[in-house]
Amino acid sequence: MASLYHLANEYLAAFAEDENGELPGDLCERLDAIEADITVKAGNVVRFIQQCKGDAEMYSAEGKRLAALAAAKANQADRLKDYLMENLERAGMTKLSTDIATLSICKNSMPSVTVLEGMDPRTLPAEYQRIKVEVDAKRIGDDFKAGKPLPEGVSAAIGKHLRVR
Repeated sequence: MASLYHLANEYLAAFAEDENGELPGDLCERLDAIEADITVKAGNVVRFIQQCKGDAEMYSAEGKRLAALAAAKANQADRLKDYLMENLERAGMTKLSTDIATLSICKNSMPSVTVLEGMDPRTLPAEYQRIKVEVDAKRIGDDFKAGKPLPEGVSAAIGKHLRVR
């Protein structure tokens, strides 16, 4: 069977007029046959789309599972590091060499900052606040749909998509 691309071209070519400017007499039969082939081919493509989506969901779930395992291992490593530091400090050791690593307890270069949970950051003085500016894509889209001019450097377009039910 021909590709969907070739079937679409064949469908369009079926409307081509002959040298007398007339449509072929068997046009309906040819169109029905091509449409049947397109229907079969499109159905196969939809099956493959569904398979790809299923694979993507499976890979996403596996990714989440692996991410959870990675986080658990990272937490375990952090807890072991804390355990090691706590016991070295308790023993009064600030430096220790092993066969695979040299351990040393050092002061952090930056202080640990804690803000009370639930505290509104806007209540802090301005020098302790950071302002984050983001693009409001929804507003731009609404203005575009309303026919309003968009600022320089901003563009919007309404695209198309295929809905598979």
